[in-house]
Amino acid sequence: MLDERCMALLNYVVCECNEGSFRVFEVGELIGAIPKKYKPDQTSVKICMDYLNKCGYLIIKYKDTEKYCVMPNSNAYEIIENSSQKRKNDKKLIKFGILGYFLVFFFAFLGSFLAKIIMP
Repeated sequence: MLDERCMALLNYVVCECNEGSFRVFEVGELIGAIPKKYKPDQTSVKICMDYLNKCGYLIIKYKDTEKYCVMPNSNAYEIIENSSQKRKNDKKLIKFGILGYFLVFFFAFLGSFLAKIIMP
């Protein structure tokens, strides 16, 4: 399971790379891809990139302290697509929950109103 830092980094790499090609990223670019609330630095980028490589989401052809040459694997495209699909499903469930809440409130109010009219 990927945490938010690795997921943001993977999403950035997938968006920047053409399918099936390697691309060279500077560490500064990758630091900018990680959310600021995690206070990203060179070490966190190294940890995330090594983890993504170990899990088979990225292929690292070359790396040093300033640059990474990477290509996303087919697993990376799959997990990005699944996460976007999950977000869409979560939004639908939230909308359905809110609609259900208001329908229950409306029918409870309607029932008590009709009871008050029928039973004086």
